[in-house]
Amino acid sequence: MSLTLDELDSHLFKCADIIRNAVDKTDYKDFILPLVFCKTISDTYQDRFEEVIDEVGDEEIARQEAWYDFVVLEVEDWALVFQQDHTFNSPTGAARVVLGRSSNGWRDWANGDGDTLDEIERQ
Repeated sequence: MSLTLDELDSHLFKCADIIRNAVDKTDYKDFILPLVFCKTISDTYQDRFEEVIDEVGDEEIARQEAWYDFVVLEVEDWALVFQQDHTFNSPTGAARVVLGRSSNGWRDWANGDGDTLDEIERQ
C-alpha cells in the first residue's frame, strides 16, 4: 500500500495524538526522543541504500553489510545495543536515549564509586 505525503503526515499526526493522550504531558518527550533517534538512523541507512542501488543496480547486493560503514544499533536478546561509538550533544541526550526515559545525564551518569558526572566534571 503506498501513501501520499499528505496521507503519511496525517497518519503520523494521529499516532502522535494517541501517544500524547495516553501519557502524561511531562513524559511525552520520553517516547518521542528515542523514536526521533531511531528514525534518524533509519533515514541514514535508507539514504545509503538508495545510493548503493544507484551504483550497482541490484537490491540484494545493496543490502550486503559491506556497503555500510555504520551499524549503530543491533537487536540482541530483545534489546537495542550500540555497535559503535555514537557522539551525543549532551550527557542528558545520551542518557535519554540509553534509558528510554526522561533523565538528567549530569546526575544519572556515575562511575563505579557512585560519583556523578556533575561531581566529576563540574565541581
